[in-house]
Amino acid sequence: MSSSNTVYSVPGAYTPPLAKLTVPQLKALCKERKITGYSKLGRQALVQKLVESGLCFADTSHSGTPSTTPAERAPPDATTHTSTAASQPVSATASRPPSIAPTSTPSLVVPEDASTPPIDVRGLPSAPSPITVSTVQAEYGTPSPCVSQAPTLARNAPTSRPSVTAKKRIRPSIETMPPPPAKKQRILSSSSTANVQPSPAPVTAMPCKPPASVVMTPTRTRVPVTPTRAVPVSAPAPATVSASAKRFKPLVVNKAKISALSTPAQSSASASVSSTAPVHLLALTEKPLSSLQDFEATVPALRPITLPPSLAHRKRVQSWAVILSGLSDKERAACALVSRAFRYAVYLSASCILTQQYQGRRLQDDVLRKHSQAMTNMWPYLRARQAEVGQRRRVYETSFLARILQRCGLANPVSSRLWASPDSSKQLLVVIRFVLTRAWFELSVRTSPGGATDANSWLHGTIVDAQEVVAGEVWLVSVEYASPRPREVFYVLEATCEVVGRPSPPRFRPEDAIPSSPGSVSLPVRADWSAYIEQRREAPPGSTSPPPLLAHLKWAGVEDYYQGISKLWLKKVVGEGRLGDRKRMVAERYVLACVVGNGISGQWMTTNEMAQEFAGLPERVAAPPGRQKSSALNLYLPEHHHVESVHFTSAGGKDLHVALAVVQTPHREYYILRDNGMQVGCEEEGVAAVWREVLRCDAKGLPTST
Repeated sequence: MSSSNTVYSVPGAYTPPLAKLTVPQLKALCKERKITGYSKLGRQALVQKLVESGLCFADTSHSGTPSTTPAERAPPDATTHTSTAASQPVSATASRPPSIAPTSTPSLVVPEDASTPPIDVRGLPSAPSPITVSTVQAEYGTPSPCVSQAPTLARNAPTSRPSVTAKKRIRPSIETMPPPPAKKQRILSSSSTANVQPSPAPVTAMPCKPPASVVMTPTRTRVPVTPTRAVPVSAPAPATVSASAKRFKPLVVNKAKISALSTPAQSSASASVSSTAPVHLLALTEKPLSSLQDFEATVPALRPITLPPSLAHRKRVQSWAVILSGLSDKERAACALVSRAFRYAVYLSASCILTQQYQGRRLQDDVLRKHSQAMTNMWPYLRARQAEVGQRRRVYETSFLARILQRCGLANPVSSRLWASPDSSKQLLVVIRFVLTRAWFELSVRTSPGGATDANSWLHGTIVDAQEVVAGEVWLVSVEYASPRPREVFYVLEATCEVVGRPSPPRFRPEDAIPSSPGSVSLPVRADWSAYIEQRREAPPGSTSPPPLLAHLKWAGVEDYYQGISKLWLKKVVGEGRLGDRKRMVAERYVLACVVGNGISGQWMTTNEMAQEFAGLPERVAAPPGRQKSSALNLYLPEHHHVESVHFTSAGGKDLHVALAVVQTPHREYYILRDNGMQVGCEEEGVAAVWREVLRCDAKGLPTST
C-alpha cells in the first residue's frame, strides 16, 4: 500500500484536508507559514511544500473526513509514536506494527462480556471514531517527517505556531471535553473482541483510532497483544462525517447483512397478522341459516340534498346520474368536486342504483312513497341495503348448505336479484330454506322432482322468485331451468318449505301453463289447500280473518299440550328471552314437519282416518257411498311426536352444531335441522352418516374440525 493512502494524525489537532483546497488557498497558506518559492508551483507541489514545512495532510480518498494537524499542536500528554518506529524498514513495520506508549490518559476499554454481538467489520463504512487513538496501518510506507519528529514536537508544543484551523476555532483540551455517552461504543470485529481487556477506568474522548493489536491500559506499561488472525483491510469506503461537522455522528450499522435479526417492518407485519387472525377466524364461523333475518336493514333517517344547482343547470343531471351509477365510489367522489351540478348528479346516482338493483315493494314502501328522489339523499339507505346483502351472503357462504351444493355442482341456487330481498325482508330466508328442504328430500328420502328419469333435476334449477301468498304461512316459489324445461311454480309452507302443490295454470302466464316434462311428479293443489289459501288471501282487512294454519292441527293430550308442544315447557322458555323464542320456533317447525303426510299432500283424509292409519288399524267407520267428503283442512300430529322440550346443547352441556337441535318427545330424542324441523337422526343411532358428512359433525351432533 502506498503512502498516499495513509493518514497521519496527531491528537488534539484538526485542520481541513489539503486536497480539497484550491491553488489560491494553498498559496495563502504557504504565505502564512512564510514558505518561499511557491508562486509558480502547482497543486501537488504546494501540498508537498506544506507537508515538508510541518503541516500534515489528509488522504484524498477520504473525502469528507477531518484532516490531521501538525505535530506541534499535540498536547503534552497525548500518545505519540516513537522515533524508532518511524525509522524501521517497510518490511519490518508491515509484519509488526509499532507499539504505542501509554500515558496517564485512560483509554477506551470494552468489557469481555459486552452485550454487543460481533459484527463483520468488512461490511461497515469506514469513519473516524472520537474515542480512539491515532491509526497505524498494517502496511506502512516511508513515514512523514511530522511523525519522526513527534517526540520532540510534543514536548515543545506550547511554543509552536498554530494552524489556520486553530485560529478560526480553538478546540478545548482533552481534559475539558465532556465524555461521550456510554451507549456509543466502538464496534469490534470478531477477531479483535477477544483481545480487549476490561478496566474500570472512565472512558474519555480520543481523537483517532488505535491499531487493533494494541490495548491501552491505565498503567504506564506497554501491553502488546498478538491478534489471532489478521483482518484484511478493504478499500476505504466513503466517509459519513463531513469535514465541517462539530459533533461526531455515530456509526450506522448495516443490519441487512445480519440474517439473525429481523427488521421492524417484518416484526410489525407478523404482529398484525397474528392480531387479525382471530378476527378472521371469527368472521368465518358458521351461523345458522335462520340468522339471515337478523341482518335486516333498518331505514335510516334521510335528509334533503344540500346546495342543489339551479333549475337551469339540471337539464342533463339525470343523464349524468345514470352514467355515474356505473362508476366506483372513488370515481364518484372525484366527480363530486367538479361542480355543483356534478355533485347533485352524484346524489341522484344513489336512486339510480336502488332502482337497478333493489327494485321492489321494499324500496317503494321504505323510501319512494315517503321521500322525493330529486331532493333526498338516498345514499344512507343504499349503504344499509348493501350491508344487508353482504352480511347475508357471508352467512350463506360459510354454511354447510353452500358447501354441499358446490360439491354437487350447483354453485348459484338463488338468482342475484333475490339476494337483495326486493319484495320482503323474509324473501331470501324462505328461498334458502326451500333449497335446504329440497336437499333434505334428496339425501334422506331419495325423491327427486324430476322422477326416476332425472334424479339430479333438483341441482339444475335456479330460484328466481318467491312471493308471500298468506302472511307468515304460505309462499309461492318459482324455479327456472337452463334447459328447455319450463318454469315450475310451487306453493310451500313458510315454516318448513314443504311443497303443498302447484297452482292452477290459468292464474299465471301461458309459459307457466306448459305441461311438466315426462317423468316429473305432478303436484296439483288439493281442494282443501286451495280453499284455505283463497280464504286467507281474499279476507277483507277489517273483517275477522279465517283461523290460522295451526288452528287446523289436531293432537292428543289437549290438557298437557298446546298445538303439540308441552304447556309446562312453553312457560319455562318464556323466561329465556330471545333464546326461548328461537326454541319455540324450532318446536313449531318440528310439529309441522311431523304431521301425517296426507294432511299436506296426497289423498285427502279426515283426522280419524289419519290416526287409524298411523296406528296401523283399519278405519273404524267407512264413509257412506255417494257422500261427498268435506273440503276442510285437516292436520294431525301423532302422539309419538309431541314436543316435551327443545335443546341446542348435548347432554354433557356442549353446544351442538349450529344447524342441529335436539327434540325430546315422550318416547325418544330426535336430531333435527333447526331451519326446517326435518329429522336427521335419533337417540339410538345418532346423526345419520350422510348428514354427519354434510354437516361435519359426529354422531352426537357435536361439530368436528373436518
